[in-house]
Amino acid sequence: MTRQSFLNYVTNITMRFFKTILISSAAILAFASAGCDNKGPENGPDDSNEIILNDTAVTLEINQTHQLEVLYPDPKEGEVIYWSSSDESVATVSETGLVTAIKDGSANITVSLGSLVSHCAITVNPRVIDFVEIDMTSMTPADVKSAIDKGLSEGHTNFKLIGPFENSGIPVDASSVNVVYDQNPFYLTNVEIIDLSEVTDWPEIDVDGQLDFVTWQPDLDGIIGLPSFAFTGMVTDSETQKQTVTYPNLKEVILPDDLPGIGVQAFYYNPQLTTVTAEGATHIGLSAFQSCQALTEVEFPSVTTIFNYAFAYSSVEKVKLPKATHFEYGAFEQCSNLVELSLTAAGDFTLTLPPYGTTYSFAFNFNTAACDLYLNGDKHFTSGNASPAAYSETSWAETYDGTPLTWKSITFER
Repeated sequence: MTRQSFLNYVTNITMRFFKTILISSAAILAFASAGCDNKGPENGPDDSNEIILNDTAVTLEINQTHQLEVLYPDPKEGEVIYWSSSDESVATVSETGLVTAIKDGSANITVSLGSLVSHCAITVNPRVIDFVEIDMTSMTPADVKSAIDKGLSEGHTNFKLIGPFENSGIPVDASSVNVVYDQNPFYLTNVEIIDLSEVTDWPEIDVDGQLDFVTWQPDLDGIIGLPSFAFTGMVTDSETQKQTVTYPNLKEVILPDDLPGIGVQAFYYNPQLTTVTAEGATHIGLSAFQSCQALTEVEFPSVTTIFNYAFAYSSVEKVKLPKATHFEYGAFEQCSNLVELSLTAAGDFTLTLPPYGTTYSFAFNFNTAACDLYLNGDKHFTSGNASPAAYSETSWAETYDGTPLTWKSITFER
């Protein structure tokens, strides 16, 4: 082979090599480009102005929850995702997108991120519960007890009582010195849900815990409601000091919408209690929910007055009391899990302190620095005209010695 032929051979081989590389590179780029054209929630929608949720329509039953999530886009630095409900009486939504069904009906959950907005339609169906219904109208307390026992023996755990309260057998005069708790027909049973919404002729009750020192009976307070100790969850034997859980499986009690009072220790120390429906309750008695370890969320839309230790030592995490204005000392004593407290009623609040030298308690004696507080705007630290006004954007109310309380945050609502 001549020198020129050899050079031509090398040139041809080199050109073929580079041509192969160029073709391969083009193929790779074409493949990559084709991959980038795939649209979907993982890679983003065709329209960059759209928010994609994991669900756009959800059906729930009362008390059920559902987690909504933004799949696209991811928030940019400094952006915040906001959630809201068109009807919080039907369904609420947390700041993280957790929807909670409150009552039957429809609501739209709106999510916004910057200028982007999307919606999820929520339908809440009535909860279907298999109740044993007992019409007490023509029955004696013994008859009611027998009917309940029969239902329990057949495996039922949910009961609805209808008719006059006095026929139920639930004691009206129980107190710390008159231990007649065992007269309740549900005492020491595995009942789970009790519906008293159609019970009539409720008695006058004690809500402040004061006794008549002549008769040693409860000093009634002129309020109609669920009697003291009605479902108190633990009793202690005075001789052996043995403690007995009296309603070990009780999860829910439904009261009439127009019943104003919940008596002293009415649900004290119920280990499984999660829900008490009392739309019309205005007064929560002394220690009514004290030490209820399964009670995490509380909302009483009509309550105005909270007596001493009403929620003390319970596991409440979120409390919403939109009309409450009177709080006795110890109301939230040592509620170590409480992270959200909504007290948005307008006007002056009354926060009582204990008699000097008897205790160091006060209404909000828990770790308020870990709790988000919601108040009416009339308690704003500069523009408010109601008492007690906030001291600053994170300080409101006082300890027993007058030290201002610090909160994680305070939101002033109008």
